[in-house]
Amino acid sequence: MKVRKISNSRYYSIILHAGKRAMGRMAFVIAGSTVVLLMSACGVQAKQEETAPAREPIELTLPPALYAVPGVPVGFFYRNIVRPLDLNGLIFSVTCRIGKDDGKRWLIVADEQDVGEHPLTVAVKNKDGLILAEAKTVLRIVPRNAGKQQTVRILIVGDSLTGRGGGYPSVMAQLLAKPGNPEWSMLGTRNSPEMPTIRTEGYPGWKWEDFMTRYEPNPDPKNKKVSSPFVYAGAGGAPGLDLARYVREQCGGKPPDIVTFLLGINDASRLYSSSEAGQNREKIDQGVKGILENADNLLKAFRAVMPKAALAVGIIPPANVRDAAFAANFQGSRTVAGWKKIQHRVAQLMIERFKDREKENIFLVPTELFLDPESGFPDNNAVHPNATGHEQLGVTFYSWMKWRLAQEGKEL
Repeated sequence: MKVRKISNSRYYSIILHAGKRAMGRMAFVIAGSTVVLLMSACGVQAKQEETAPAREPIELTLPPALYAVPGVPVGFFYRNIVRPLDLNGLIFSVTCRIGKDDGKRWLIVADEQDVGEHPLTVAVKNKDGLILAEAKTVLRIVPRNAGKQQTVRILIVGDSLTGRGGGYPSVMAQLLAKPGNPEWSMLGTRNSPEMPTIRTEGYPGWKWEDFMTRYEPNPDPKNKKVSSPFVYAGAGGAPGLDLARYVREQCGGKPPDIVTFLLGINDASRLYSSSEAGQNREKIDQGVKGILENADNLLKAFRAVMPKAALAVGIIPPANVRDAAFAANFQGSRTVAGWKKIQHRVAQLMIERFKDREKENIFLVPTELFLDPESGFPDNNAVHPNATGHEQLGVTFYSWMKWRLAQEGKEL
């Protein structure tokens, strides 16, 4: 029997597959926070090997934590937590004291009596009940009135999914307007006339790096010639990142309490520009490393200027599961399966990079879980959610925010 250590953290991404010889027996042993895979191989006739249907390796990925507020539905879609795209023959089993399965997702609508932390395990099985992969996380449920007596200033940073505030930021505002919430305001230089109080720093097509470097000496928003709101020309005329000036001029001299980031789609799209990189795991990882370096550098710049602010990093969300949507947007240069391969790997490495950094005031928000890859998108758009998808993203950010407000004054 062979024993192999897989992971030693609250997050597990487990990749299991049979080689040229089938595995006769598999089992998981959980010892504290360590997953150990026990494998016992037995002989298989050559004829069986030749006719056995091939399946891509199963990668089951969960973030360190999920968040919920009583009365607000939240959960995860099974298609979002595994790769490959094909789920035929796979059975998902969720073990948690609360919540329910509805066939394509696990959903929780918590009550006040559910407040607290609940261990949650997901097992992926084949039709014979054999566990192919298993991962653990924790569900954190906070009171409906968490943060009620507080005042919170929110800065929302992102790409076209964030925009000027008409999508998930407006859902966050609607939820925050309900009883039991803090006094709140949104900061930022961008909004729409219809929603003047919902402000963001959301820019279509932007990447993590753009917020640190993009500068236009003669900006013209009508022609998309826009500087980063955080980049200014210095005394000598050379542009540079100056968050302190942003706080002075755009935030009334008082930094935000919470900054959310939802970026990565445009970064990941660059990885798809090379067909070789789109298929080669090593090249994907090299590209993602550069993306996460930029993300970390932007977060470090924020921490230096606003050390008390909670920096919430949304995990790169999934895309539309329809082939027709990718055909309409990319005319064959992107596919659902190819995008899934890159997006899932980015999500895995984002989790590895930013988990367990709460003492630095850096937090992961599981925005990759609750966005319905089918009903959350229009028929003809590959990566931009519809109203349902934006509602799911807004609920995810709101649920994390309520948890964060409940932690004020506690040791993280």
